Amino acid sequence: MAEQAYRQHLAEEPNDGLAHSQLAMSLLGQKRPDDALAAAREGVGLLPDFSYSHYVLGEILLELKKVKEAEEAAREAMSLDPEDPDLPALLAQIFQVRRNWKSVLEFAEQGLALDPEHIACNNFRAHALQMLNRHDEAGVTLESTLDHAPENPWTHANQGWNFLRQGDHQTAIQHFKESLRIDPGNEYARQGIIEALKARSVIYRPILAYFVWCSRLSEGGRWGVIIGAWLLFKFARGALGGNEALRPLLIAVIAGYMLFVLTAWAGQSIFNTTLWFHPLGRHALNRDEKRASILCSTCLFAGLAFLGCALTKIGSTACYYWAGLFPFLCIPIASAYNVEKPSKRRIGLAIFFIFAGLAIRGSVSDLLNQSIEPHGTFGMCAVGLAIFTWISAFILRD
Repeated sequence: MAEQAYRQHLAEEPNDGLAHSQLAMSLLGQKRPDDALAAAREGVGLLPDFSYSHYVLGEILLELKKVKEAEEAAREAMSLDPEDPDLPALLAQIFQVRRNWKSVLEFAEQGLALDPEHIACNNFRAHALQMLNRHDEAGVTLESTLDHAPENPWTHANQGWNFLRQGDHQTAIQHFKESLRIDPGNEYARQGIIEALKARSVIYRPILAYFVWCSRLSEGGRWGVIIGAWLLFKFARGALGGNEALRPLLIAVIAGYMLFVLTAWAGQSIFNTTLWFHPLGRHALNRDEKRASILCSTCLFAGLAFLGCALTKIGSTACYYWAGLFPFLCIPIASAYNVEKPSKRRIGLAIFFIFAGLAIRGSVSDLLNQSIEPHGTFGMCAVGLAIFTWISAFILRD
């Protein structure tokens, strides 16, 4: 309705820059960022000295993940109106996307210097404090914000994550429930309640702690962890591989690294299966999360079944190979379903099916012809999976 009203007005007053900017916001609210961008640029062109025009442009560019351009628009808006707390709040949001927590805190506090009760700035400040491991300060900020705006869903979700990161899962769930009561479409709260429900499991808590720790890192830092773990694995394998007496330790290192890779890439999808048996959890999962959890769990249980056959001597030694292969098929499945864009998801699933088909066909051929040992085939497939994870990290990321 807002879009229709602005378009009717612009049919009579096509040079109204403010109306173009407001039309852009109404289009953004309808999840049409490309159309919104054109209207926002029109607004800036007609009112280049109006801070609101640049603010709207920055909001839309950020939605389109054009972070550098969004920062330029936000800084231009701030130079035109340094007294508007919404503008440092937008810059805080931009640096939150970049995971630069110190800058998030800096701009949030700039906004709070202009308006101490500004809800967005208080939430950005609290989130930055959480990421900087200053949970007590974050809690004080959020409690104060809730006192002024008890019906704000974002603040309840933020408080839920603050309690979750401190290990208080029950209190976190209450805040996530309250956030979803106020705004059933709050994705931040939905993700929070899923993690809080899974955190009831003692097994999942170390995985959650790892994900929380990684969330504090910049993108470069997270790649540093992945590359560092791989280099450490290579070094350990080289150092231990030549000593037969240390073979059990080498096997433990390899198993530990494989477990790290599996949980880092597919741990969330695998543990989402446990929520199917929880009355709240099964409603919290969306369609893609349910599909990923079913496929990943199927692969995991297939691997366990083959392992059971091998250990009980029901099947041949090839069962050890299948027991190793199937769980790692969870990685491409989880990777494909962790992206939002359907086009990229289709690319990921296509890569998965091509890889899985070649791996299974090649391994069956090798095992039947006995051209190489089963553990050699497993090694080849492990290399293929490793290549997939590296490629998908670039192809599938949004």
